[in-house]
Amino acid sequence: MAKEKKELQGLSLELDGASGGLNVQTQVLEDIKTNFMQLVEDMNEHEDSPDLNIRFREWHRELRILSQLMQYSMSSLKEEQQNIKYLSEGICEETLRNEK
Repeated sequence: MAKEKKELQGLSLELDGASGGLNVQTQVLEDIKTNFMQLVEDMNEHEDSPDLNIRFREWHRELRILSQLMQYSMSSLKEEQQNIKYLSEGICEETLRNEK
């Protein structure tokens, strides 16, 4: 029984860590969303600007950076979700095993 309890505690701690990682990735995605919204607002404000060509290069660079960051963050988020699913299933199995 002590071994099962230790395994359950270990899985719970891992799940807690994975949940923290998920929270970090969610905050990063919120930051990306904010940057995208600010970029769109900036583009709308300067739609008829005489220096549109220069601004286009800046916007294009920022979009490339945000796009790469979004891809990295989404990949990391998916990994965290898979890890949480795996840990959750392990906790459920361990709990059911302990009930027998």
